[in-house]
Amino acid sequence: MKIKFFRSKKYFSFLGRLPKKGDLDVYSTMVKELRNVDKIIEKYNNYNNDKSALIQIFLDIQVRNHWLAKPILMWISKRLKIPIILINHIVTFCKAFSTVPRGCHLVQVCTGTACHVRGTSQLLERVTEIIKLKPGETDENLRFTLTTVNCLGCCALGPVMTVDGVYHSNPSRKKIKELVNKLKEKEREEELWRI
Repeated sequence: MKIKFFRSKKYFSFLGRLPKKGDLDVYSTMVKELRNVDKIIEKYNNYNNDKSALIQIFLDIQVRNHWLAKPILMWISKRLKIPIILINHIVTFCKAFSTVPRGCHLVQVCTGTACHVRGTSQLLERVTEIIKLKPGETDENLRFTLTTVNCLGCCALGPVMTVDGVYHSNPSRKKIKELVNKLKEKEREEELWRI
């Protein structure tokens, strides 16, 4: 029963990514992930176990994995000798961090006052219809995550959304479909290069 869990998509997503072709063994994958975390820690700390770069370490790991998995947070706690409760406090306090799996592509729709007045609800309807997700959801392939945010800081462009940090002012259905199709095509090309 446990072997099935270790080889499941759920376990690999717990590590921060889905299994790729060529992953032979769960333990070697976990070791690789933790080595990557060590490289990020060393980049900022130079073996001094300095806690001042903790937020930047979290940001770099999240850019790589799209979220902060519990085993990775526990590893950082041990490596930097910081209590796990303090790490959890920081990660759950900062809205920039996610402790649940996110898709490779983050779609954010602004629901701030200026965007609301200019029709953010219609924009949100278009986005949910096209990517087939409600706000706060991630698709099962970990491809897309849809969130709403209070403000994206560009009120004059409202209603506005971002896709992987790129701003789009009141995109039409056609434009949203084009964006989604480009991202899917890019993923297919990257997958071909890996084979």
